[in-house]
Amino acid sequence: MSRRIFIVALTILAVMTFTSCQTTKYVPDGKYLLYKVKVIPDIKSIKSYDVISYLRQTPNPKLFDAIPFNLGLYSLSSPDTALWINRFLRKVGDPPVIYDSTLTVSSVLELKKYMENKGYGNAVVTSDVTYKKKKAYVTFKIKAGDPYTINKFRYGITDNDIKQIVLADSVNTLVKEGDNFDIDVLESERVRITKLLKNNGYYEFDKDYIGVIADSTIGNHLVDVMMYVKPMKRIVGKDLYKTEPHSKFTI
Repeated sequence: MSRRIFIVALTILAVMTFTSCQTTKYVPDGKYLLYKVKVIPDIKSIKSYDVISYLRQTPNPKLFDAIPFNLGLYSLSSPDTALWINRFLRKVGDPPVIYDSTLTVSSVLELKKYMENKGYGNAVVTSDVTYKKKKAYVTFKIKAGDPYTINKFRYGITDNDIKQIVLADSVNTLVKEGDNFDIDVLESERVRITKLLKNNGYYEFDKDYIGVIADSTIGNHLVDVMMYVKPMKRIVGKDLYKTEPHSKFTI
């Protein structure tokens, strides 16, 4: 049994080694296979795997993070799709990802937007591309700079009933003074408050009724944040609305 497993493993290794040498077979002349992408932040709080989804172009998936196995299978095929084996290899495999410089520019902008959302408004994102044997290797470097942090945080709620509910649960707020001015955290706080109010009978409440005012004019990368609740809008006619307090449902 162990010998059989050894033979199977050896066969798989041989296939992987062979296919890895065929990765640029279907890369047109003058073009490059996007072979590897790295993101290097200069702070530990930003992880490379957190920002991969913001990249506009990523390489073909790799087995064990080393062998582009599916690309290799695709490369084993020939253009003659009349043969079933070629159709099969192209179906289970992946065509090569051809490097696109415009998508690299878009990735830089998306990474910068991500850093701004995390409070690093002055972050600098650069890209570097090297070419080797029809393969492109892209490296993104992120210099975070000093973050904007929350100086003061408060709720600006005029509806007393809603105000009491929110303040009574303020110990569970996700927004803390001294933390980074993180847009994602503010969004999560809007969701938390919405769920809290729905659980207290405000079934028609929606997170879009919660607004945020951020004041960064105080300087020193400090931001005062106020989260407020807008009144409910009711449609009373074509393009006509009236505002009223949010309704609380009771038994």
